Amino acid sequence: MMISFASVAVGLSSISVGTLGWIFLSFNWRLNLLDVVEFRPWRLLLILYSLPGAIGAAWMVFLPESPKFYLSQGRDDKALAVLQRMFLENHRKCTVEDFVVKRITPEVDAEEAKAKPKGFLAVMGSMWQQTVPLLRRPNLLYFVVCCALQFGMFFVSAGMGLWYPEIVNRITSANQSVPATICEVLQGVHSSDEDFVAYVEKECDDRMTQDVFVYVIVLGSIYTFLYLAMSTLLQKIRRGHILFFNLFTSGVCGVLLAYVNDPYFVLLCFCAFMVFAGSSISLVNGAAVSLFPTHVRAMAVCLSLMMGRLGSVAGTNLIGLIMEDSCTLTFNVFAGCSLLGAMLTLVLPSR
Repeated sequence: MMISFASVAVGLSSISVGTLGWIFLSFNWRLNLLDVVEFRPWRLLLILYSLPGAIGAAWMVFLPESPKFYLSQGRDDKALAVLQRMFLENHRKCTVEDFVVKRITPEVDAEEAKAKPKGFLAVMGSMWQQTVPLLRRPNLLYFVVCCALQFGMFFVSAGMGLWYPEIVNRITSANQSVPATICEVLQGVHSSDEDFVAYVEKECDDRMTQDVFVYVIVLGSIYTFLYLAMSTLLQKIRRGHILFFNLFTSGVCGVLLAYVNDPYFVLLCFCAFMVFAGSSISLVNGAAVSLFPTHVRAMAVCLSLMMGRLGSVAGTNLIGLIMEDSCTLTFNVFAGCSLLGAMLTLVLPSR
């Protein structure tokens, strides 16, 4: 539940991205820096987008190490100091004497912890020791399913999400006089672009319609609402049932997306297609935490998320390769990933 609640930040970040883009990309100024770089509003926007990550990285420097890590290293005094700091920050009116824990039993002997080999080879050996149990029963099946689910969900949500502003920009700029499916709009715009390029060298146009920013903000709002709803529903409905519903709904919306011709329904299906898949990532992370033993849990989550990131790269590049020539096939492939993921959730325990 807490993972889903914390994931609300994903929706809020999407809202802030759309809002900042709406503000700064509405400007049309140019600034030549040393006659080398032409500084445009979009460059300033990229700097602003990178600031939260930079601030977060700087903030991490001042945060203490995990007490669990110190215990694994046989440094129980450091672990106790971190716990005392956490207690004092959460109870401002208390003192160290009010902290009832006075001593922590170390997980390993101090001499044993110091005797452990260090260096690159030792790190690689530790990673291998944590990975091997995931490739054996009874962890193997759940590990493969979690990796496949993460790959598919990132494939759909991040792969399609990167192209979302561009696709929405084309739809809202098309000015169709008759209803048309998303593929008819995209292929129509593509054809007209090719005809135009055949006669005139086209100047780079980095402008976007204001509707794009509105729909990005709408997408972020839907993400925020769905994460809040899931954090509440998880108290009453099994996680597996919510996961199946999300991925099945995403797949159905993806199939409909290639065939509906009402522009508002197209954009609604487009948002639902990505949001229901993307919001399920936190559910699979929660499942991974509960399914695997403590000593391999972190590795299971890391490897499954690594597969997810590979899925986002694969999805993004696949759209760039085949969307223009095989639009309907593209949406059907992505929808099929969501539907296949819905079937795979039946393998996982519902709680």
